[in-house]
Amino acid sequence: MRASVVDPLPDPSLLKSFTLVRRERKVGKEKLECVSFTSPVRSNLQVNEDSYPAECFGASLPVLRVFIHGSQQIVHNQLIQFQGHFIAKNVQVWNQGKTLADLELDEVETLKQSPESVINPPSSALLVDLTQIRLNQGKTQFPPLLQIAIPAYPDVAKGRRVQGMVTIKATIGADGHVENPEVVNGPMELRAASLDAVRQWIYSPLYVMGKPTPVETEIHVIFSFGD
Repeated sequence: MRASVVDPLPDPSLLKSFTLVRRERKVGKEKLECVSFTSPVRSNLQVNEDSYPAECFGASLPVLRVFIHGSQQIVHNQLIQFQGHFIAKNVQVWNQGKTLADLELDEVETLKQSPESVINPPSSALLVDLTQIRLNQGKTQFPPLLQIAIPAYPDVAKGRRVQGMVTIKATIGADGHVENPEVVNGPMELRAASLDAVRQWIYSPLYVMGKPTPVETEIHVIFSFGD
């Protein structure tokens, strides 16, 4: 929740391979100054400009208002200042024009003294191994992609009109890069192109207890003629 809604900005260390492009975008009825990420890819691959994330800021304050990634938008409204930080009392998450979440912050106040019993875990608590997380990419859009390379359609597959989905098992490393991609299933003619593209993808790392953590996931690459 914190990484995808409250603080969606990527770690600055991940931006070394990106070029930042400033442009104005219309978000709702407002025109906001936005910064989009771009990154070079191999000449045989194509990347849509909207595949990269964009961060949009308010006109009067250098505060994040909207985070855009593909068809998803995270909008920060009702900004207030608290303890030297700007906080959005309302956060909306949109995907393809539909509301996924509408979060309201009712009260903002300093932390009160809590009894030790609230902080300390009970004796019956079980330790959970958080060194490796596993997600099903087919059912979630998390962690979010920062860079996606569209695979080139192999000529052999085009000639045979081969289409379908290639499923790849991989680990997203603590630095957001794809590690050890391995095809699980999918048309043979499309597997090499899928692996070639996925190796260039960069994700926003998954943070667990404040630390970037590797995550095992499935990546689905779809090839279609669209007819």
